[in-house]
Amino acid sequence: MKSPLFKQNIRQITESRWFADKESEIEDVSAEDIFIFSDEIQCIIAKFRLKRDISENTVKRYFIPMLISSSEISDTEHSFAFQQALFRHYNNSSIISGSSGGFIKFNPLNLNTLNLTFNTSHPLTMTHPSSNILTVVNINQKNIISKTYKDLRGDCGIKGRIWLPNPEAEKYEVLTAAAYPNIPEIYAIAYYQPAFGKPTPFNILMEAIQSKAQVGEIFSRSIQNFKDKRISAFSKETAKTIAQMHAAFLSSKKSDYRAVSATDDDILRWHDRINNNFHQALSALKKRSSERPSAKILSNLIQVLESFKPEPLSTASVMKAQIHGDLHADQGLVADRICWIDFEGPPAKEPIEKDQDLRENLLLDLAGMVSAFRYMAHVRLYELSGLNYQRTEDHEKQRQASLEFAGIIESSEKNRQYIYELKLWLNEITKSFVDSYLDEAVSLNIQGSILKDWDRISVINLVNYWVKDRAIHELRYETYGRDWGWEAIPASRIFQ
Repeated sequence: MKSPLFKQNIRQITESRWFADKESEIEDVSAEDIFIFSDEIQCIIAKFRLKRDISENTVKRYFIPMLISSSEISDTEHSFAFQQALFRHYNNSSIISGSSGGFIKFNPLNLNTLNLTFNTSHPLTMTHPSSNILTVVNINQKNIISKTYKDLRGDCGIKGRIWLPNPEAEKYEVLTAAAYPNIPEIYAIAYYQPAFGKPTPFNILMEAIQSKAQVGEIFSRSIQNFKDKRISAFSKETAKTIAQMHAAFLSSKKSDYRAVSATDDDILRWHDRINNNFHQALSALKKRSSERPSAKILSNLIQVLESFKPEPLSTASVMKAQIHGDLHADQGLVADRICWIDFEGPPAKEPIEKDQDLRENLLLDLAGMVSAFRYMAHVRLYELSGLNYQRTEDHEKQRQASLEFAGIIESSEKNRQYIYELKLWLNEITKSFVDSYLDEAVSLNIQGSILKDWDRISVINLVNYWVKDRAIHELRYETYGRDWGWEAIPASRIFQ
C-alpha cells in the first residue's frame, strides 16, 4: 500500500538512512498503515526490508509523519502542525484507526495539569546526538518535551523472532505508578498497535527539566579538585536513586517485572554476548591496526588482548529483573533532584527469539555508571597531558596514556602523578557509589532480587563481572562506532 505522497518521498527516505544499520541494504519500502492526524498531517507506518547478506530478509518498521501540502518530510515531527494534531488527540484520549487494521491509542496520565493551547514548537538542542525526535513545546510559558520515536519495533519477518522491544514507555508508566521521584513527570504516552503483534510507543509527553548540568558533568568537574569531599556525598545520593528505581520496578504487579532466578540458558547467553562482542572488537582492532602500520600501541594492545579469555559467570544464585538497561552518567540531569531521562536501552541490531526473557541482573545498571567514572578519569588524563581526540596525531598517545593507567606499560614521568591522583579519585567515587547502592538495596529489602543467597563479597564480584561485560561492549563500540583513539579505555579496564 503506497499513498501518492509516500511514493514521492521513497527516494528521500531511503537516502537519509537514519533508520538502517550501516551494513544493511534497503531492498524495498512499503506503508503498513496510514493515519490521518489532521487536514495537514498524514502519518505513515513504513516497513523497510533490509538485507546484509543473500540469506537475510529482515524487516524494520518506522513511523514517518508527512505534511500533505509538502514533499518535505524532514523535521515534520517538530512542526507546529504535527504537535498541534498530537495534542488534540491526547486531549480527547482518542483512538485513530489506520488503513490496515492498526490503531494509535493515546493514554493521558496527567494532562489535566496542562492547558493544551500552545504557542511554539522547536527541536531540543542536544549535547549528544539522539535517535529520538525531541521537541520543546511551549504551553503558556511552560515548556514540555514531546519525544517521538521513529523505530517501531516488533515483527522482523523471520518466524519465531522479533526485534528487541523498546520498553521505555512501560517503564515510565511503572515508575510513575510507583511515585518514583527521579524521572521527569510523564503527562501522556501514545502507542501504535499493529493489526498483529504487541503495541510499541511512538510518542511521550514529559516535563522539561530545568537543569544546568548532567550527572556526568558533576562527577567530571570533581576530578579537577581531587580533595573535594562533597563529590562522595553526591555519588552516594546518585547510587540511592538507582536502588530506588529498581525497588520501584520490583513493586510493579506486572509479571515480567518480578525478580526470578537466572537460568543456565541466561548465563550461557550472557557469556556468549561477552564472547561475541570481544571477538568482534578484536577483529575490528586488527583491521584498524593493519590500516595504520605506524600504530605500535594499537598492535601491542591487540597482543595483550589476545591473551585474555572471557570467563563464564558461575554464580548459581544470580537473579534477574527489569533494569534501566543502558544507564550511564549522561542520562541523568541535575536540577532540584537527580532525574533519569532515558530508558530506551540497547538498539535493535539483531532479531531475538520471540519468547526471550529480557530481564537482566540489577547490578548491570551499576556497571554502566562505574564504566562512566573510568571514562571520566581517562579523558581527564588526556586533558592533563594536552591531548585531544579531534587530533588524529594524538590517538596513539591517548592509547599509550590509558595503558599506563592500567599498568600495562610503564608510566612516563609526566603522567605518573596524574595517574596516582586520578586513581585515588576513581577508587573513592567507585567505592562510595557501589557501597551506597548496596546499603540502600538492603534498606529497601531488594537484595534477594540481586543474589538469592546474599553475600556482599559475591555481590562485589558480580559487579566486577558486569563491569567487564560493559567494558567488552564498549571496546567493540570504540572500534565500530568511532575512531577517537579511545580503544584502550575499555581495554585497560579489562586488563585491570
